[in-house]
Amino acid sequence: MEKAWAEKAAERRAAEQEAAEEAWAKKVAEREAAEKAWAEKVAQQRAAEEAAQRRDAEEKAAQQKAAEEAAEQKAAEEAKAKQAAEQKAAEQKAAEQAAQQSVATERVAVERTASTTSNDAVWDRLAQCESGGNWSINTGNGFYGGIQFKQDVWVANGGTQYAPMPHMATREQQIIMGKKIQAMAGWGAWPSCAAQLGLS
Repeated sequence: MEKAWAEKAAERRAAEQEAAEEAWAKKVAEREAAEKAWAEKVAQQRAAEEAAQRRDAEEKAAQQKAAEEAAEQKAAEEAKAKQAAEQKAAEQKAAEQAAQQSVATERVAVERTASTTSNDAVWDRLAQCESGGNWSINTGNGFYGGIQFKQDVWVANGGTQYAPMPHMATREQQIIMGKKIQAMAGWGAWPSCAAQLGLS
């Protein structure tokens, strides 16, 4: 009977030991599962942080690239505006030089014509007949200067480039205008004196 009791006690101890080992194994498995789950969670969190850092870096790089492109575009626009301003200044300078050249050419032409007309006795003879040779005469009769221009004729033929009124212009300038009118209307523009001087 004692032997049966001992065997039963041994069986109970074996069963208890087996149950304890199974509980321990289960506990170890649960701890390992928890550690694995924690490791996966940490890995996921790290991956999320890395992804966020990567997105931040990409966004920062995109912003920097956009800023560089905007700076390049601004620099290009400034360069274009500068080039346009330089071109405009060059065109304006060229126009001013052309205007100065035109004035100089016109002055040379006037001086050359004046040189030619300074010895042109026919105009002095005509002025002597028309105004007594007074190239600055203004008697108030509607005719002005040495060869007695009418104001409207003087204006219509461009005389104001020399002076506002005929008697204000020089002898040479009046002769230039006289030649211009004579070329268009003939000596008949001064009918009485032309006839007296035999001009036709």
